[in-house]
Amino acid sequence: MKQIHKASILKYVVCIIILLSINWKIEDVAGSGDFMVKDVRRFVKPHLIGIKSNYEILTGILGAKIVSDAICSEEVIRMFNNESPYPPSPKVFDVVENRLASISRYPDPTCYYLNEKIAEYVGLKPENVIVGRGSLGVIELIYNVFVEFNDEVIIPIPSFEQFEFLSNAVGGKPVFIQLEKPDFILKSEMVSERVTKKTKLIIIINPNNPIGNYTPIETVKEILEEEAIVVVDEAYYEYCKKTVAPLILEYENLIVTRTFSKAFSLAGLRIGYGLANPELIMQLRKLDTVFPMSTIAIQAAIAALEDIDYAEKNVSETIKEREYIREEITKIEGLRPYSSETNFILVEITKENLDAGKLTAKLLENKILIKNCADQRGLNNKFFRVSTSTPENNRLFIKALTNIMNAQNF
Repeated sequence: MKQIHKASILKYVVCIIILLSINWKIEDVAGSGDFMVKDVRRFVKPHLIGIKSNYEILTGILGAKIVSDAICSEEVIRMFNNESPYPPSPKVFDVVENRLASISRYPDPTCYYLNEKIAEYVGLKPENVIVGRGSLGVIELIYNVFVEFNDEVIIPIPSFEQFEFLSNAVGGKPVFIQLEKPDFILKSEMVSERVTKKTKLIIIINPNNPIGNYTPIETVKEILEEEAIVVVDEAYYEYCKKTVAPLILEYENLIVTRTFSKAFSLAGLRIGYGLANPELIMQLRKLDTVFPMSTIAIQAAIAALEDIDYAEKNVSETIKEREYIREEITKIEGLRPYSSETNFILVEITKENLDAGKLTAKLLENKILIKNCADQRGLNNKFFRVSTSTPENNRLFIKALTNIMNAQNF
C-alpha cells in the first residue's frame, strides 16, 4: 500500500482548521448531509431503504481499494470464488483478438447464433434459450418478471447469497428451509410444507453451493408439482453431468440456469443462460435489455462451445484435484470435508479453539484466499469453502493448512 503523503495530511488538517474558524461546525455539516440523504431517500422505493448493496457488503469494513487490491493481486492464490484456475480455450483467445476492432459497434441484440450453439449443446431448441450477464443476469430477470411485492420465494439454506439479496431487492419475502443435517439434504416434503398462495418462486441449487451435493431428479420432479415457478440453478453442471434440463419439455413451470463462468473459464466476461419452455422465455424477454450481452462475450461463448474437448479436459483435471484436496483434508485432525460434485469443497472445523475467521486469516498470511462461511445462512463460524485450483496451488494450500492446524497458538 502507498503511504499517504505528508503534504496531503497537512492540507487536510488546514481545511479542518479553516472550517472551525468560520464556525462551520462538523456536526452542522453532518446534519446537512443527513438532510440531503433523507431528501433523496423519499424518492427511493421504501423496501429498498434498509437494504445494503452488494458494494456496501463487499467494501463496508476495509474499503474498496483494499478489497480490490486483495482480490486482484497476482500474488494471492484465489481459492474462494469457484472460478476455473485454467485459461479459456485457445479458440476463445483467437476470436477475442479478431473481434476487438468490432467493439466500436453495438452487439447482436438477438444473440441468434449463440442461442443456436447453446441449444445444440443442451439438446433443445433455440426458442428454449435466453442468455444473460452470467446466470445471475438470467436469475435477476426471473425475479423482476415474476416476483411482486410480498410474494414469497422459497430458498433452501445454505445457498448462494444472491437469491436472498434479489428477493429483498424486488420486495419479495424470502422463506428459508434449512437443509437436513448432517449432510444437508433437500426433501420435497420440506418444500411442500412451506408453499402458500403467496409462493411465486422455489429455488434449487443443483449441485448445491456451498455444500456441493446433488438433489436427485425424482425430488425435483416432486417439487415441480407445486404451483410456483421452480428455478434450478445448474452452475456446476459440467462437473457432475447431471441435469433436469430435459424436464422443461414436460413441466411448464421449470427454468434451468447455467453459466460459462466455471467450466468454460469465462467468469470475467459475465455470460450465462436460461432454459425453459418458449412461453416462459417470451415472458422473460419482456424485461431483457436491448443489448443483453457484449460482442466479445457472445463470440467468446460460441468459441468455447466449439471446443468442448478443451473444457472437458479441464473439468477432469479439476475433479482429480478436488479429490486430492478432499483426501488430504481428511488426514488433518480437526477438519471434516464434505463430498462434492462441483469444483469446490465445504469443510467443517471440528477443532474446539479454532473458527473459520481465524483460519482464513492465517491462510491469507500465506497469500491464500478461501471463503469464510461464518455469515452464510444455514452455516456458522465453523465452516469454510475452498475452490479447486491448479495442482501447484492446491499443494501449497494443503501444506499451509496442515501447518496451521498443527500449530498450537490460536
